[in-house]
Amino acid sequence: MHATSKLLARHAVWKLADVVPANRVILSMVEPANIKGTDLHRERPGGVRFFVSLLEAASARSVEVDATTNVDAAVVKGSESHGYISGNWELKPTHPMAKPMESLWQETLAEFRFAKVEQILKSL
Repeated sequence: MHATSKLLARHAVWKLADVVPANRVILSMVEPANIKGTDLHRERPGGVRFFVSLLEAASARSVEVDATTNVDAAVVKGSESHGYISGNWELKPTHPMAKPMESLWQETLAEFRFAKVEQILKSL
């Protein structure tokens, strides 16, 4: 579920960045690193949780340190980050093969037709 949600969020950022100009809204996504204490693996089997806890102890950042990647993307990089994924304080361009499929975008717009999202995006 987590991986699917993350992928859909990336697609939304990439597509919206093509539609919404950066001078209106800066759209970017921060890719968090391995972070201590998030309980992300709480539903995994005990052995997996133990292994992950060892990895976290050896290499994970604190939530506070990782939060600086959000500040970096929003404040330091600003409009330069529009449409990019930011990770480890660096902007990572989208590989052309990873651009969202047009059919997925059209399905998303259809789901939000009740809210007139397509008209709102056109007005920007």
